[in-house]
Amino acid sequence: VCLADCKHIGAHLDEKKPDGSINEALQQVAFADKILLNKIDLVTREEKEALEARLRTINKFATVIETERSRAPLDKILG
Repeated sequence: VCLADCKHIGAHLDEKKPDGSINEALQQVAFADKILLNKIDLVTREEKEALEARLRTINKFATVIETERSRAPLDKILG
């Protein structure tokens, strides 16, 4: 399970690491079975849709679960 802040994940995915280090945010999204997309209330619908499309290019198999204020449906996370 990967927790992604909808407002700031784009900047973390774009971050260039020094000395060839791995971008942890990109790796977490790439290998997650489920992505909790938190703080969706802080972005516009268009921004959220663009981010979801970007996440799909990184990991097309993960289930994206939208949350606000870290309130996530437990059955979707565990199921």
